[in-house]
Amino acid sequence: MLIGLATAVKLTPGVFLVYLAVTAFAPRGTAPSHSDSSHGSSAQHHGSTAQRHGSTLQRLGLTARRRLGDMGDVGQRRALFMALFTAAVLTLLPFLVITDDARDFWFRALLDSERLGANAATTNQSLRGMLLRLYLPDALTSAVWLAAVAAIGWYGFRQARRAHLDGDTMTAVALTGLMAVLLSPVAWIHHIAWIVVVVAAVAGSGRDPVRLLVAAGVWLFYVLPIPWWGVSIKALEAPVLSPVAGKIVQNAFGLGAIGLVWLLGSWLPRRRAAAAGGAA
Repeated sequence: MLIGLATAVKLTPGVFLVYLAVTAFAPRGTAPSHSDSSHGSSAQHHGSTAQRHGSTLQRLGLTARRRLGDMGDVGQRRALFMALFTAAVLTLLPFLVITDDARDFWFRALLDSERLGANAATTNQSLRGMLLRLYLPDALTSAVWLAAVAAIGWYGFRQARRAHLDGDTMTAVALTGLMAVLLSPVAWIHHIAWIVVVVAAVAGSGRDPVRLLVAAGVWLFYVLPIPWWGVSIKALEAPVLSPVAGKIVQNAFGLGAIGLVWLLGSWLPRRRAAAAGGAA
């Protein structure tokens, strides 16, 4: 319900509707449990008839669990439907109460992103903001932006779904929050508050010193005013340095967010698996 409310008030939280959608119908893995293996092994000591009986029960149990897994996550599906219903009601209700204002917002103001401020300003660290600062032709900027949104959105939500299936809700939410920052046409720097969740996901239980070090590095990176260092570099008007390095540094938070999507989606699962293997 709260996701639907937030989406109706401010569209950006709608990324969590996508998250609910990709996790609500995701079949869960159903590997044989230890108890199944033990049951099958013990049945071997009671003759061929008991062995066949035990194997049959084991197959029936696995089949039942697979069918339940294929149904997806019932809780996520219920949350999705409730969020969609809430968002729809609270979006349509203003048309009945304040018709003119609602019409003005949806069919005029929403299409005018410049009403929020200069979209090419340093404070916009979304994919679109970074591309606008390249000052390419509008058609090319839009084409590259849509391609980038499709690619990063596909990867990010895919990894969020994977984290959810692995039971790592913190990482799934952190990835979805980063999608809100990167995919939105305008994402001011204060929208990157999702870094708090990212740091928590990377740090985990706090038992892995490598993860703690990486989490500390992410925290330090985002508390420093790095994008404005890029503005200062550009102001120097030094050949090559200002137009190239200056723009890269100016886009530091957005580029960092792209890196964090990879960190949470690829590096973190491997690190967690390596740590578990070492502990075993």
